[in-house]
Amino acid sequence: MSEMIDMNQLLQITQNTAMSVSAQSEQMGLVLRTVNDLKEDVSSIKDEMHILKQETTVTRAQANRIQSAIHARVNELLEIEFDGGRVADESMRTDQRYRGGFLSRCYTDSRRRSKLGTPYYATLRCDFKEVMEYIEAWEPEVAGGIDGYKRYLDIRREEREKRSA
Repeated sequence: MSEMIDMNQLLQITQNTAMSVSAQSEQMGLVLRTVNDLKEDVSSIKDEMHILKQETTVTRAQANRIQSAIHARVNELLEIEFDGGRVADESMRTDQRYRGGFLSRCYTDSRRRSKLGTPYYATLRCDFKEVMEYIEAWEPEVAGGIDGYKRYLDIRREEREKRSA
């Protein structure tokens, strides 16, 4: 008799366990569906963020950094010295003769060889780092490099002066 009771208890325990496992499986199915829905939502948000990143232009601060980097690079290449916030007397001639041409060339080369926007503040945010790296390493992409570009600007200046005389 006691074996029968033990068997009934064992059967009851087994049925309860089966019901519990069934209920947990059902709950896990709901959890799994919820997790899958969340994964899809996150994926959708990531896609939208990627698209937004591809279409968003640089911030005003980043645009200012681009402009400052170009001016700093030109100053470095031309070895323009500053004194009290202005161009030092010994750099004045170089500044007047070459600065404008070098600035223009840096913007042009950055647009052609990098992803600088037109105008520069229309550069895409996703391209900002690449543009800054290009500017920081920029040299005029002409035969003879820096000195070659200076000679070119001198020749153009002489030709302009001949035409206007």
